Amino acid sequence: MSLIPWKKSNTAVSRMPPVGGLSSEMNRLFNQFFDDFRLENVAPFPTLSVSETAKTVLVTAEVPGIAADDLDVSIDGNLLTIRGQKREEKRSDSETWYHLERSFGSFMRRVELPASVDAGHIEATLEKGVLTLVLPKVAGERARNIAVQTK
Repeated sequence: MSLIPWKKSNTAVSRMPPVGGLSSEMNRLFNQFFDDFRLENVAPFPTLSVSETAKTVLVTAEVPGIAADDLDVSIDGNLLTIRGQKREEKRSDSETWYHLERSFGSFMRRVELPASVDAGHIEATLEKGVLTLVLPKVAGERARNIAVQTK
């Protein structure tokens, strides 16, 4: 009894049609079609910037087309959560659409903050599609250097 389910023979290989331009062209078309759907090409939404000064942590998020009422910002410890809803605009039935790249629906983005912040004094503003959060750091909690000793 053989453990190999099939055996490759030289006669079967010689009867196969040569692999040529058609196979290469099909692979190229397939890859080109799915290039836009690769996850590594998709940026998380909303895109964020996080920076800090001696007294504050500054977070900016790009949220174009979203009203302030459709945003929910919360903080739990050092975890900042931004949730929102991008609503679809009403379209007329008499319009004929040929191309639509805009996206609609709910989103959520979480980011860990580099320092503890005072959740009771956060300032949040939305201007020209950019959400800006100024998060004051908790007094007394600063980064410290710890000396490493040898034994």
